[in-house]
Amino acid sequence: MRKLLTILLLAIIIIGCEKNSHTIVKADKSLSQYSAGDSTGTDHSALQNAINSCENNDTLWLEAGIYFSVPQEFIESLCGNCSEHQTEVNASTGFVIKDKAVTIIGRGKDSTILISGAGYGVYFENSGRSSLLNLKVTGGKRDVDGAATDAAVVVRNSKVDITNCALSDNDHRIDSVVVGIGGVFGREGAEIFISNSEIINNGWDGMALYRGASAVIKDCIIKKGRGAGIGVTWDAHCLAIRNQISEFWKGIGSFGTSTVMAHNNLVYDNLGWGIIGTGESYMDATNNVVYHNGNCGVAPWSQECRGKFVNNIIERLARRMGLSVRRSLELW
Repeated sequence: MRKLLTILLLAIIIIGCEKNSHTIVKADKSLSQYSAGDSTGTDHSALQNAINSCENNDTLWLEAGIYFSVPQEFIESLCGNCSEHQTEVNASTGFVIKDKAVTIIGRGKDSTILISGAGYGVYFENSGRSSLLNLKVTGGKRDVDGAATDAAVVVRNSKVDITNCALSDNDHRIDSVVVGIGGVFGREGAEIFISNSEIINNGWDGMALYRGASAVIKDCIIKKGRGAGIGVTWDAHCLAIRNQISEFWKGIGSFGTSTVMAHNNLVYDNLGWGIIGTGESYMDATNNVVYHNGNCGVAPWSQECRGKFVNNIIERLARRMGLSVRRSLELW
């Protein structure tokens, strides 16, 4: 019950908070380059300069066009998913919003396109309550350090709303690193609210939440990656509602000591499990449709895992079984 109240309170806080008054800063077409294949003569620092010029709570309006970043290498003092948290990680950033809240609004996810060329495509750090609306983030480049939590959007110690965006086609890989680039990753202190967005054809998890991160994910299409559609680990929290998740190894997973409430989702055409709970995590899977997954539909996969499984439809498993358990079923 305590975990349930925590998740519900998080949803209320994220949905209900209002922004402070803000100034509008409009970036015109001179900031963008219309041919992704020919960027000769383009000032790639223009959009980042516009972001840097914003005051706290400003709104940056972007015209239709293709916006490039100037990737920057940096060293993180903390690792998102290493066994030792205090591990230095070499990573790179594309567009950076740091130490202030900024709202960035495009003309549409098919017309305002941010090409990051970096591991952390749009990186929020200590940025208050920021937003991304009506744009696409693509063209990420995988970092050589396999511990880097590369994704189209990476959030640390910030509250970020993502609405009507495409976090797609970040599929660059290198042979020396197993992991790829994900869609949206929440790190330490992240609070993410993402809705009506597409996370498609990336090289790792669609959504991943690590130490202390929390997210509300609703009405999103999360499709075609190499990890989990929604993967929640360490002590992270997640509320996932009405999402379509397909073409991953795992659909929705709770790991570590995390808490996941997955309601009314369509989880289908994944190679392994549809929904899995393992470690010491808590998984509440209710009113989901779990269809045509490879290994099994739903898997409570450890003796320590807790949760409940109510009113789900599990149908047409490709190879094995609808329900696989490694614990006493009556506790679910």
